[in-house]
This record gives sequence, C-alpha cells and structure tokens, in this order.
Amino acid sequence: MKIIAATRRISQKYLEYALLALAFLLPTQIGLHLWPDWSILQGIRIDYWSPTLYLTDILVFVVLAFWIISDRDHFKKVIKRNQRALVAIFVLCLLTSLTAQRYQVSLLKTIKIMELAFFTLFIANTKLNIRKILPKPLFVSLVTFFLIGLIQFLIGHSIGGIFWALGEREFTSSTVGISLMNFFGNERIRAYSTFSHPNSFAGYYLISIVLLLFLAEKTRKKILPFLIVMLVSVLVITNSYSAILAAVLGAGLYFIKTKKVFRSIALSLFLGTTLISIASPIIFKEYLSQGMFIKEIGERVFLSITAGELLAENFLLGVGLNNFIIYLPEYYKTSGIWILQPVHNLSLLLTVETGIAGLVLFILFLGRALERNLKSKNKVIAVALLIVMITGLSDHYWFTLQQNQLLFALLLGLALRKKDSAKLSI
Repeated sequence: MKIIAATRRISQKYLEYALLALAFLLPTQIGLHLWPDWSILQGIRIDYWSPTLYLTDILVFVVLAFWIISDRDHFKKVIKRNQRALVAIFVLCLLTSLTAQRYQVSLLKTIKIMELAFFTLFIANTKLNIRKILPKPLFVSLVTFFLIGLIQFLIGHSIGGIFWALGEREFTSSTVGISLMNFFGNERIRAYSTFSHPNSFAGYYLISIVLLLFLAEKTRKKILPFLIVMLVSVLVITNSYSAILAAVLGAGLYFIKTKKVFRSIALSLFLGTTLISIASPIIFKEYLSQGMFIKEIGERVFLSITAGELLAENFLLGVGLNNFIIYLPEYYKTSGIWILQPVHNLSLLLTVETGIAGLVLFILFLGRALERNLKSKNKVIAVALLIVMITGLSDHYWFTLQQNQLLFALLLGLALRKKDSAKLSI
C-alpha cells in the first residue's frame, strides 16, 4: 500500500510538470511526419492526412497516463459518467470511416478526436489547481511565440535556426503561397510565428489571451495592459480580419451589463453562426455564378458551395472525416477552380464530413458548455466559446490544425469544469 501511495504522489507531481510543459509548448508543431500512399492526392502531399506524432501529442498522452496512475478511481468515475458521450463520438467517427472513400485518413482523424475528447475530460475533471499551474507557462509561451511572429514581420522572412525546431516554416516574401499584406503602402509578410497560417496564429492568440485573463485571477490587473497591447499587435501583424471582427464583437459582448441581454445575444450568436454556416452554400451559389468575387474569396465560396452539394448527397453521415478534399478534383472539371483545401467554415466542414448526426452532437456539446457558463455567469468563457464560432465562420483551423485543436479542447475543458466534476451530456 505504501508503494502504491508513493507511486501516486510521484505520478501527480510529474503530471504537473507534464501539464506545465504542454501549456508552454502548445503553439509548437514539432512532429514526426509519415507519408504513406494514401496521404497523397493528385501527386500532392496533404499535410493533415499525414500520420504525425507531435511533441504536444506525446505530452497529452503523458498527462493522461499520469492522471490514470495518480488517481485511477477518479478516472474510472469520470469515464463512467461520460461513457455515453464517448461512445457516441467514437461510433459516429467509426461509421464515417467505414463509409468514407479514403477510410485511412478518416480513422486518423478519429484517433485525434478521441485524444481531444479525453484531454477535454482531464481538464474538466482534474483535481489539480488549474488556476495555479497554467497561467505562468501560458504567459511565457504567449510572449515567446509573439516575439517570433513580430521578428518575422519586421525582417520580412523566417528567422530560422533553432526556431525551425519549434515548427517555424522557412519562407520569404517570394515563397509560393505565402500570405502578404499591405502595410501603409508597403507589401509585407503576414506573421506566421510557428503556425501554419497567420489566421491560425491570430485565432490562437485571441482565445489564449482570453483564457489567461480567466485563469490569472491574482495577476489579472497587472498583466491586462500588456496582454491588450500584445493582442492588438498580433492582430496587426497577422492582418486577420476574422480575428479582428471576433475580438471587437467579443469585447462588445463582454461589456454588456444586463444579464438577460447578454444571454439572449450569446445564444443568438451561437445559433446564428451555425445556421449561417449551413445556409452559406445556398446563399453563395447565385453570386459565384455571376463572378462577383475576387479570386481568393471566390475560392472560399466555391468550397462552400461544393460542401453544400456533397452534404445534400450524404446528409446523414457526410463524406467521412478528412475526406472532403477528395471530391474537389471532380468539381474542378466543371468549375475551373483548382484548390485542395478544406471548406473555410468550422460548422460546415464538420457537417459535410460527419453529416447532420455530427452537427447535432457538436451543437449539443458546445451548447451545453455555453449554457453552463451562462448559468454560472462566467462571461469570459462564454465569450471565448462564441469567438471560436465567429472565427469559425471563415476558417477551419479549430478542426484541422494541431495547436488550435488542442487549445479548443483546453477551452472546452475549462468551460465544463466545476469544483466537483463535469459531464459531457448528449
């Protein structure tokens, strides 16, 4: 018994260390990529089809392992309490894999979703003092990776060296596909830091800073001015319109003092963003045929319309996780638009790949998390959840990119967290 007790104490200590490391390294994309034949489409390597073992994945698995060892009884209770939800998620993912045209990439996504689900449950139920552990590594991490992005913006290319090991891509202003911006009449690179795209970078920082303000109760007033300056700077150097819009709407929503008004607007935004997403293919179809969009927006509209057509044919279970882009070469023959990217809308991408069944589960889980925080009058977390939905109107990174997926899981865990325990209800 003494050995068991000692093992649990040591495991709990290492659990804290692993969580500290994970919090700091969340913005990185250090990983081992494999490229089997089924991760290639039309001769092109698809990044998120590649079986990849990220350092942050390893840390998540370490955190979960030490959680089980340090408090096995509590872990069993959490799993039992959330058994129906976990089974529902797994069965849905498995069904989409069995019906998918390329089942391998669907199964790959299933593994990722289950990892995120267990990490969400850990954050929601751990007995560790999250408010004590997370703020410092999160703050240091945000400053570090902001500086990487700022230097990139100032020098006009990637930094290189050791930063490559953290996931920084090599690029210059002439790199094919690199995102540029007009900055007071000069063409400059939009900051990437260690992210795959400036929009992903901006969305990550917007949510991270909101979460840090929620977690850092004791130092909130001291760090608030610095965090605001850093957030504004990130929004400027990334030139992410969706993140800027979400930041403005989120701030406006937070400062609404009337509880009933705040609740009504919050629920309206949640449902409104979902309905707009699903209706967007119908809304856009007429305008695309009239050639009313510039190339970049036209491509996104094309992806949305294609998603709508595929969803109409695969209404219940969708085309399969990670399988949306498989169909794009077929639509290229009639549209003349060549692009191999997921549809740039969180709810629509999730729906076209998992069907109406996946959308219903998503609304139930996220809606419960939002409702819980509206009831507990926790405006900060409620605003963060809505920011995800707003930025998700024009991008997919909360569902496809490593750093944003893990941050989203952390947010959901905090949204479901309370003093006793949390439950993912369906």
